[in-house]
Parts: sequence; structure tokens; C-alpha cells
Amino acid sequence: MKLSQSLEIRWFFDRPLPPFRKWDETNRPRTDFYAPITDGRSSVKLRGGELWPHLETKHLVRQVGEFQQWSKCSIEIDEADSGNLVDDAQTNWIGVTKYRCLKNFTLDAKQSWAEKDCTSGGGDCIQVEWSRINVREQRFFTFCIEALVLNSKSNSKSYEQSLTMAKSLLSELVARLAIEFPTDCKTTSYPTWLAQQTT
Repeated sequence: MKLSQSLEIRWFFDRPLPPFRKWDETNRPRTDFYAPITDGRSSVKLRGGELWPHLETKHLVRQVGEFQQWSKCSIEIDEADSGNLVDDAQTNWIGVTKYRCLKNFTLDAKQSWAEKDCTSGGGDCIQVEWSRINVREQRFFTFCIEALVLNSKSNSKSYEQSLTMAKSLLSELVARLAIEFPTDCKTTSYPTWLAQQTT
């Protein structure tokens, strides 16, 4: 079992934003299956891809402006011993196929944002995601910035540092890529957005 906390800000779109049309889909597509939970504050999903099958839960800790802090728990399950969970998820849960482009950024020695290979980990890295997603034979797009909160939620210094860095990177990317968000597009989360797609 793996526990983590992160700060996230996310948007969903009906069409691609021009600055991201040249971003490559760096990973193989994967399909996650989300339990039909509609409270907007939590989610349970069966994660696809290389970690299949993994069960992940996500709960909203707090919201500060447009950023949300999430507590996550990832549990590896043995497919042979999972009973009907996998079959039930594939049949009754909401399948989301994700074609993701992931980039990691960190502050360099000059305190400027630069891309970095963070495959070996590193709490100073912030992940930027641009994805094309398919839900119930419909295509959407999503943009997200996610910063890891290293320590427990009671450690306000770690939380504040993560929030400051995430805000800084967002401002930098908006300026660097000339991102223009549609005026009717508001920040939201996967749990809230999926609930809206299924009601």
C-alpha cells in the first residue's frame, strides 16, 4: 500500500488547446475504471497500464483557490485473488482511456523552470499533464499541474512550498506557451467532472 498527497489544478476541454497540439503522447494509452461515485470529493478507480491491476482511492483534503489538495492510497491487488472486482469494474464502472503526455519541471540553479527527467523520483519535480481522453465513445482533453506534498498534511511548510511552486509554474507555462483558457472553462477534478458526464 502506498500513501501520498498532492496539490492539483485541472481543466477539461471539448477540443485541444493550440499550444498543446505539438505535444507528443509519450506513454502508451491506458484505461482506468472509475467507480460511479458522485459526491465530487472522492474517487475509487481500478488503474490500468503497467500497474494493472491497482486499486486507487482519492479523497479531497482541502481547496485553496483553484488548487485542490488530495490524499491518495494505492493498493496492489492480485488479479487471481480479486474475485469479481476486475470483472465488475470493467462491466459497470466508467472506463476512461487516457493518451497522456507527461512533462516534469523543476527550478534550476538560476531559479528558472526547466524540464527534468524525474523517473528516479524527487520531491522538487512538478508534473504537467496534457491528455486526450475517451469516455463513453466521446473525446475530451485535460490539462493538469500536480505537485507532490512530501510530508503529512500537518506540515504546513511543505504544503505552502508546494502551493507556491505550483502557482509559479502555472504562471510560467501560461506565459511561455501563450495558453488562453476558454472563458467558460472552469477548473475541476476528475471526480467532479466524471459525475457531470454521468448525470
